Amino acid sequence: MIYFIRHGQTDWNKAGRLQGRTNNPLNETGIKQVTNTRESLEKLGVKFDLCFSSPLVRAVQTAKGVYDGEVFLDNRLLERDFGDAEGATGTWAQYMDFYTPPNDRKTYNSESVEEFQARIYSFYEEIKKKHADRTVLVVAHGGVAFISRGYFKKDFNGDHSHFPDMQNGEILIFDTV
Repeated sequence: MIYFIRHGQTDWNKAGRLQGRTNNPLNETGIKQVTNTRESLEKLGVKFDLCFSSPLVRAVQTAKGVYDGEVFLDNRLLERDFGDAEGATGTWAQYMDFYTPPNDRKTYNSESVEEFQARIYSFYEEIKKKHADRTVLVVAHGGVAFISRGYFKKDFNGDHSHFPDMQNGEILIFDTV
């Protein structure tokens, strides 16, 4: 079983900025979200065998706030590199346009959706091979959540538009079978 948590809020999340690889820490709200997420997991009685996190500080802070053991950092869990678009503000629909065909080509000196998807899928293939019988915590980013949903639902065709926005601190649960 895999529990996926999107990192807590940062100032750029609050401002509606496209964050990508920009390495921003959690803000006060984000720290509270992490505490709430931990409490929710404790109420459910969830115990993790392993924890993997994006190496960006906002994800690491979230992972360490939720999990007491060793956190393994994996570059495959980095948010998509949005290149020249990082820091831009826009609506959710505009962000989805950046992810949705025919706009999934490499633009703004950014990582393409195909490159992004390949590294996330690689991560999950390894987890399924090595840890299928374990309860694994994965802490990463909104874009990684989109790709993760597609991977586990086995219906990802490059179109993110049918996936709703994942809130900071939100938990998704995926079965590795």
